Amino acid sequence: GPGSLMWAAGALAQHWWRALALLGLYTLPGLALLRLLWPRAAPLAPAARLALAPAVSAALPPLLLLLAETLGLRWGAWTTWGYLLASLAIYCRLQIADRRSAHLQPNLAPHTAHRTTHNSALPTGLLLGLTLAALLARFYVVRDLPAGLLGDSYQHTLMAQLLVDNGGLFRSWEPYAPLTTFTYHFGFHANAAFVHWLTGVGVVTGVIWTGQLLNALAVPAAFALVTVALRGSAWAGLWAALITGFVLTIPAYYVVWGRYTQLAGQLVLVAAVACWARLAECRVQSAECRVLVAQPNLQPLFNLQSEWRLILLTGILTAAMLLTHYLVTVFAALFAASYVLALLLARASWRDVGRVALAATAAGLVALLLAAPWLLNLASGYLVRNAVAFSSGAVDPARVAAYTALPHVTPLYAKSYVLLAALAGLLVALWRRDWRAALPAVWAALLILAVVPQAVGLPGAGTIDHLTGMSALYLALAPLAGYALAAAQALVWRPIADSRLKIEDYELDRSEHNAQASIFNLRSSIGVALASLRWLGLAAALFGVVAWGASWQARQIDGSTQLVSHADMAAMAWVRAHTPPTARFMVNGFPAYGGTLVAGSDAGWWIPLLAGRQTTLPPLTYGSERGPTRDYGWNVGLFYQDLRGRRLTDSRPVPVDLTTPEALALLRAAKITHVYIGAAVSPGPAAADWIDTAKLRASPAFRLVYERDGVEIYELVRE
Repeated sequence: GPGSLMWAAGALAQHWWRALALLGLYTLPGLALLRLLWPRAAPLAPAARLALAPAVSAALPPLLLLLAETLGLRWGAWTTWGYLLASLAIYCRLQIADRRSAHLQPNLAPHTAHRTTHNSALPTGLLLGLTLAALLARFYVVRDLPAGLLGDSYQHTLMAQLLVDNGGLFRSWEPYAPLTTFTYHFGFHANAAFVHWLTGVGVVTGVIWTGQLLNALAVPAAFALVTVALRGSAWAGLWAALITGFVLTIPAYYVVWGRYTQLAGQLVLVAAVACWARLAECRVQSAECRVLVAQPNLQPLFNLQSEWRLILLTGILTAAMLLTHYLVTVFAALFAASYVLALLLARASWRDVGRVALAATAAGLVALLLAAPWLLNLASGYLVRNAVAFSSGAVDPARVAAYTALPHVTPLYAKSYVLLAALAGLLVALWRRDWRAALPAVWAALLILAVVPQAVGLPGAGTIDHLTGMSALYLALAPLAGYALAAAQALVWRPIADSRLKIEDYELDRSEHNAQASIFNLRSSIGVALASLRWLGLAAALFGVVAWGASWQARQIDGSTQLVSHADMAAMAWVRAHTPPTARFMVNGFPAYGGTLVAGSDAGWWIPLLAGRQTTLPPLTYGSERGPTRDYGWNVGLFYQDLRGRRLTDSRPVPVDLTTPEALALLRAAKITHVYIGAAVSPGPAAADWIDTAKLRASPAFRLVYERDGVEIYELVRE
């Protein structure tokens, strides 16, 4: 509506240079790397190249931070700007070289040039329009958010802040938490740090900006997945992009969960799978004419020397995938492996098996080499131990059952009509024997199988929870539904196209055949009118879906997953100004993950980051990182267990009474000075423990020192 457009105009006027900087950050590095390493014998169409570039750009920050740490370098604002300017210089230099080469050799591979440039303006323009609309919708949703939503946002913001504070990777989480290792995947956090260094916006806000920016970039990523990885038509890619951005609930809903790390992983997945698919299908280039040899009988074994660029690009993106998200890396491996297997079955050639095996080995070695420093670092924490526990059956069966219980697909993970369109797309692909278009159905099955591997006798049940697996279904459903819509579009447009008769095909003597000429002119006018109507209909359909999708997305945030409100931000400023640096806060917490961890339920959890004071509750990563003592994580849970009076495995909500003699003794032993009660709570008292404030008000052991807009802060009176 007009309100969102006015807001967008004002925001752009205020942040125009930041918008340009972010545009460069998520286009220039990807465009430069694709120009350097993508096979020149099979160039990408302009729309496909622009769609793939953001995913490639999002993959590079974690690799750069890992390289900087390996070399002992510190990263910051100057290096980020240098990286961006270097990308611009490389891309411009290569583009100039291409233009000169085309000018000197205009007849070089004319059929290839025609194929990549013919009729590309329309899909490129429509894709840009959809992406801009998605950016507007995503940023409008979070225009008033003071911090990210749900518990995940706290730890993600904290890690991004630590990257900024340390100028790159770190080990110690001080001064925010007493953790001594860092083994969490950090692709999203690296992107958030780059956004901070580039724009100067605060990390808390920068995390929201980065998350929503990557959310909008899922739109061109869907186009790239269809047109590059699956070799589908531009129209199928556009419909898939529209469905991803404005029809399906996910990925837009990631903002409600704060699960931006998974979203970043899915973006990099598209780039990695596209490269693996192209690597599996690459042909040997002729040094003389650099034309793709497409005849099956002329395909010798893979020539490592001729395709080293694609091997290097695939290895780089695979390494970035490993750093960005561990579980999504499993999805990427399943997608790529199923593509390669389907390709080999379609060709049924042992020669291709050897070629693909050699190429995959080379790319895998590059990825392992690039990611080796981080893979070695994983042993320092508890992530590997936790993963092994699921595979060995050491995890509580009730917890495994909860993780692997498949929820209803609709409406959260898929809309019913999208499922029907995806089914239609699968049937059309099978009818046409187009195995690439049908492959996303296999991907959907593999995603579900990753959640319930025990269904086919495989170990590891519970390692990938149903939320992680099911929320990636859009990657499979959107291409199938887009394929169906493209087929329907072609079916509708074909009679219109056939009705357009070109007047130059007829040699009419108007002086002798006036009647025939009049009839022909009438038919030609009708054809032109019908052609115009089809474009108007397409524009109306696209605009209608975008407007409808943006309207319901604007209402996604209802406060049910909000921990930090504007009232809490004001309280954080008060805490900084009116409490000593040694103050330590008791905050709300409740049992999570089957009672193995304690999570926060209000803004008190954020105090170390927002107010610079210590609390009783570290970020959730304390379950996968080492603390100052071997039993640190156990003691955190034991503290909350003693206060609630029940075992953490008993998830029934409990009103926590801090005024009992036993509770007061625990608080004083833990050196607690204050108690924080936030204005926003998630989950609420019906689903999680809460501190009983009525008991605090009535107890002489506590003094209310701050009360405003729902926030309450109590001071523990000294004995």
